[in-house]
Amino acid sequence: MLAIKLIFSTKKHIIITSIFLILLLNVTCSYSYDLSAEIDTFPKREFRGVWVATVNNIDWPSKSSLSSNEQKQEFKELVKYCKKLGINAMIVQIRASGDAFYQSELEPWSHWLTGKQGKQPEEFYDPLEYMIQVCHNENIEFHAWINPFRSVQSSRMKLSENHIFNKKPEWHFRYNGMQILNPGIPAVRNYICTIIQDIVRRYDVDAVHFDDYFYPYPVKGEKINDAETFKKYNSQNLNLDDWRRENINQFIFQVSEVINQTKSEVKFGISPPGIWRNAYKDPEGSATKGLSSFDDIYADSRLWIKNAWIDYIIPQIYWNISHKIADYKTITEWWENNSYHSQIYIGHAAYKMDQDQIRAWKDGKEIDRQIENNRRFKNISGSAFFSISSLIRNSKNFADSLKSKYYKQPALLPAMAWLDSIPPNAPIHLKKIKTDQGWMLSWQESPIAFDGDTAKGYLLYRFPDTLSFDTEDTNYLIQFLTVDQKNYHDTNAGTKNYNYLLTAYDRLNNESTASFQIFDDTTSVEVKNVVVALNKAQVDASVRINLEKGSNKIILKNLPKSIIEGSLVFKTSHNEEITLVKLKSGQVKESTKDSASIYLQNKILEIEKEISILNDSITVFENAEQILMKNQQLAADKTNVDEIRKLEQYFSYRFLELKQKSRNFNSKLESLKAKSNYLQNRLNEINITETDSLLAETQIAEIDILSPTKRVSEIEMSYQVKNVDWLPEYNLFYNKFTDNLKIQYKANIHQQSGQHWINIPVSVSSEFSNSSKDSSNLKTPSIFRVAPQNVSIFSNIQKQAVSLGEDKPNFKSELIANADINSSPNILLSIFDATTYEWFPGKMNVFLNDQLQQKLTFQPEILKDTVTLNLGKDTEVQIRKMLKRDSRKNFVLFKKINQQYVITLRNSKSKKVTVQLVSKPKYVLTKKKRTKLFNEANNNFNYETQKFEWQLEIPAGKTIDLTFGYEFNQSIFKKQSDK
Repeated sequence: MLAIKLIFSTKKHIIITSIFLILLLNVTCSYSYDLSAEIDTFPKREFRGVWVATVNNIDWPSKSSLSSNEQKQEFKELVKYCKKLGINAMIVQIRASGDAFYQSELEPWSHWLTGKQGKQPEEFYDPLEYMIQVCHNENIEFHAWINPFRSVQSSRMKLSENHIFNKKPEWHFRYNGMQILNPGIPAVRNYICTIIQDIVRRYDVDAVHFDDYFYPYPVKGEKINDAETFKKYNSQNLNLDDWRRENINQFIFQVSEVINQTKSEVKFGISPPGIWRNAYKDPEGSATKGLSSFDDIYADSRLWIKNAWIDYIIPQIYWNISHKIADYKTITEWWENNSYHSQIYIGHAAYKMDQDQIRAWKDGKEIDRQIENNRRFKNISGSAFFSISSLIRNSKNFADSLKSKYYKQPALLPAMAWLDSIPPNAPIHLKKIKTDQGWMLSWQESPIAFDGDTAKGYLLYRFPDTLSFDTEDTNYLIQFLTVDQKNYHDTNAGTKNYNYLLTAYDRLNNESTASFQIFDDTTSVEVKNVVVALNKAQVDASVRINLEKGSNKIILKNLPKSIIEGSLVFKTSHNEEITLVKLKSGQVKESTKDSASIYLQNKILEIEKEISILNDSITVFENAEQILMKNQQLAADKTNVDEIRKLEQYFSYRFLELKQKSRNFNSKLESLKAKSNYLQNRLNEINITETDSLLAETQIAEIDILSPTKRVSEIEMSYQVKNVDWLPEYNLFYNKFTDNLKIQYKANIHQQSGQHWINIPVSVSSEFSNSSKDSSNLKTPSIFRVAPQNVSIFSNIQKQAVSLGEDKPNFKSELIANADINSSPNILLSIFDATTYEWFPGKMNVFLNDQLQQKLTFQPEILKDTVTLNLGKDTEVQIRKMLKRDSRKNFVLFKKINQQYVITLRNSKSKKVTVQLVSKPKYVLTKKKRTKLFNEANNNFNYETQKFEWQLEIPAGKTIDLTFGYEFNQSIFKKQSDK
């Protein structure tokens, strides 16, 4: 951390160190105040962390001479303070300088713990095990903070015999009075990974955390002594800076793999300097001019999140807003735009709240302004403060501000779907009983989830009766409960009736679905009657339920998705009080892809790109090896013995180098493929869940019933649904010899509302009303009455035709033409007095002598007077109409339209037939020059009726083709109407 970059021995030196750093960076700043006065909304998920430094006894233990009990009590007080403040993660330094704040066979006990390196606590206990337990008891995450490369803090330190410097001095280089483990030595990186694996394997840590110490910060006059290492291990022929960065990159990737393979649920986070690179060196950097991780300590922090090697990053943005060299807002916005779907928290310089030299920190509101700024961004999801001692000192009451304003409501930590996307199961059997002080809630623990996880804790929500249940609104999140709790007495509710939801969250902060106060799962609803009208239906149903004394939350499942709003009505047999009726969708989640799905897709694409690059590289190595073999053969033919020996040594070295690179690339390729398969399986699980949720298109009715006693009650319910596909069919049977007409009415019903109706009484009602404006002539049409029938209506795409009844409207028949006495006549059927009956829009099948002749689709309006059906046809005369041309051309001032038709007439017998044909153009034609008629149309168009008319005699056995059409110009400009 920047606050401890320089060596100091007591916490009193923090202020001096900070001032020195400010002078060192030549800090100048301006100041602006833009803090909102009130905070009324809170993020549901937010990282709220604090660093606890053990080096130099900065935070804990306060001194190395404390007894074990005193150490325990001190840390317990720190945890209680964090809990009270709203902190949900503590980042505790457990390995500061090649030492251990835990029992280790690899490294000595820290002298900051016991006063002497290698000495265990006199009253023996394992501090790490104790600290984890205390944090977890308060639902605070424990992040194990490890300094990987700093080995000896000062030459004044007395080292234990088994300290790594005494065992491997050749692994170190001296810099600014410290001994640093050389990151360029592969054995060093392996050693650190062994230590991390030991910690993750033996302790229940939530995360492994690195700070900003990689290669040391540059100090004037100092030089990193790694020339020999560079020469020995630079197999890729990189320049010195890139080689150092590659060493750190390989180390970060290696640690990530070790943690994932040891305990995949453990997080990996790093807190680098706030500036990745400055824009004056790299256009992709930030508009700053400060010390950067990429150029100054060889840490390519952006690459780590881009490649998803770490789970979170906490850039240390220890500058204030409007800082001239490194503006806080500029840097946070840069990280927002370079998040690569990772989780970003911001590191705040809480220790600077003690300062008065800089105006921005003087008023005590700078961190308030910074948190306000952070919450504007969607990819910045939390904060961490250096350090806990600064929070305890509470300079200018800034910690009180956190507690009373920004952390007033508790927050769940952000979930990490790439580590665990399976939520826990919800608690079961949530009950609610009215008391004199409020409501007493009780429940049973969550069953074990599919992935074996149990609940870590519970979230309790309280909603008024009138609102929907939005668990993302933290105004209704009233309590974080421990996993051991099985009841809660809400004494703040008073006499009001509230709805309570209880969810569980697991170790990685996945939240379960909600558990309601449900006592009887009443999924079986008995439908008693359905009345069908135009496009909707009225449903009457009932359900029997077992009521408990007190409040009963009843859920009725599988109700139609298209229930009409406000139509759902309940009544109980004992007149129990119903305090809430609410409908909600039965879908498990939204149909759109969630953030976890998007993240996994992006990660898979990135990995596939890496795999493609690796495959290409492996191919290049194989080709290079073949070329090298050919060169070896050619060289042997043209050189003497001594030169051959030298060349063989050279080629042998080159072959080994190529094989080593090829093995490394193949190993990395296999690792990436395994990672891709793992992520693809997780994505498939999410997609399956989404697919299942999309099929759940029903609705759920939630009713809250207050019962004075335990008893069985019957709920009568009724509701209306829309989107009932109502397609009546009218089958008309006409016998021309007996002049008898019969109309049979059939209802072709398709219930699209998502409910399965079987064998229920169905009847039809009318929605028609007389639309005449003359009130004296108002006449209520009589109903097309249909007797109730038992019918099966299924909630799928098939339609069930149901015969509902019949009637005989008035009719008459008329012979209008007889082309030949030997042929069948054309019959016109006219149905009069149609308003005597209730007709629904539908289809009519007309049968003549039991043979289907014609289909008609109609609306009820055409039946108010007369509907005419052509039941017969003269099959001897064939008529066909075809569109020959239809073109449009756009010009500057007008549009040219051309349409032509061909009508073919054929009379197969020796007779004459007079035929009248009618055709109407698509556009209004006028006698003006812009209209042009073609061929036979010239003398056969009536401009008043806009119809073509011909009177033709067709000779026996001859075919006549009529080609006609029109062309006209249509102005592009429309005449403006007079104002």
